[in-house]
Amino acid sequence: MRQRSTSLGDLEKVVMDTLWSHGPELSVRDVMEHMEGEKDLAYTTIMTVLDRLAKKGLADRTRDGRAWRYTAASSREELAATALRGALENVRADRKLAMMHFLDDATPAEIDDLRRLREEHRRMVDVTGRRIARPDANVEGVTVLARGNPTVYCLPGQHDRIVLSQAAVDRLTPEQLDAVLAHEQAHLDQRHDLLLELFTVLHEAVPRPIRAEEALREAHLLAEMLADRAAASRVGAVPLAHALVAMAGAGAGDEPLPAGATLTGGAQVGVRLRAFASDPAHPLWRAAVVAAGVLALALPWIVLLPTALD
Repeated sequence: MRQRSTSLGDLEKVVMDTLWSHGPELSVRDVMEHMEGEKDLAYTTIMTVLDRLAKKGLADRTRDGRAWRYTAASSREELAATALRGALENVRADRKLAMMHFLDDATPAEIDDLRRLREEHRRMVDVTGRRIARPDANVEGVTVLARGNPTVYCLPGQHDRIVLSQAAVDRLTPEQLDAVLAHEQAHLDQRHDLLLELFTVLHEAVPRPIRAEEALREAHLLAEMLADRAAASRVGAVPLAHALVAMAGAGAGDEPLPAGATLTGGAQVGVRLRAFASDPAHPLWRAAVVAAGVLALALPWIVLLPTALD
């Protein structure tokens, strides 16, 4: 797949807007006629900009005699998503935490839109995916998507789903695939989505300047480690370790990864491998760790409460 640069200069933005609004297959002259507020630019200037956009992978072009006709290579929304993914990769940001920060300023209407998109995603998975019968999985089957990078995730809800890409199926051995499915099944059985929602609500309730970012990051790591432990006890530590390493080596590629993709690698893989390879902690100690995490997230509120009551 051709790598696309998402950086745009001022004139490139105007030209892309023209391709989106009046395309497809515009000639240089067509672009000049439809451009708003840029009527005095030379033909060669627009031709150079279009050529640059094509070389960046942002515009496709086809021959029309001796000239070219140009079409935007992706929609505005697809380009925005690509730019966001690139920004996250460039700063090595935690995707989930970055999205939470992005949602800090979201309006109620935007939150409702996200909920609708999540439901549409579920329906699209059901329509486009291929079901695998898994009698040992306590879900309504396992869905395989033909496209995408090697990735695995679960969709908790009234009808639980485990989703993986065909690339993940091809990458993993049968034993590793069993381990991956056991990991996602543990997320669903133990309702880790509710655990993380509790941590997230506590985190978001605290004023931004004093939020414990590391505590929320550790809460997500805790959920992964709990699922790792459950999967290792079910299928064995070795297949799960091999699956983690295999998925970590898959890389992010050019396709977007779902927010819930928990076995696609990352800097925490080493921590998780060491954790489930060690002896399990006493249940009281594990409960104390969870309680400590809740306390770390709630501590700012405890500190501020007396002031708020005065």
